[in-house]
Amino acid sequence: MFVATDGHGQFVPSLRVAIVDVAGVWRVDGQTGGDGSFRCGVGEGVTRVRAEVVPPAGYVLARSDNWPRDLDVGGGGNMRVEIHVTPR
Repeated sequence: MFVATDGHGQFVPSLRVAIVDVAGVWRVDGQTGGDGSFRCGVGEGVTRVRAEVVPPAGYVLARSDNWPRDLDVGGGGNMRVEIHVTPR
C-alpha cells in the first residue's frame, strides 16, 4: 500500500503511482484515493519492483524523498510506503 500525506498529515488524493517489476514482466499503476492510499497486489514471482510517484497539481515531493525507488517485495506480507508531499 502507498499512502500520500502532506506536511500537515492530511491525506493527498490523486497522487499517481506506477510500479514495475525490475525484470519487466509485470506492471501496475493508479492513483491514491480520498484516503490518500493506493493498494495493489504484486504479480506472482515478482520479488523486486521500481516504484515511481507523481504528485497531483499544486504539490511537489517533500524533503529529500528519493523517487523512483526500488523495493524488495519478495518476503510476502503487507508493505506500507509513505509518500510525503508539500504544496508548491
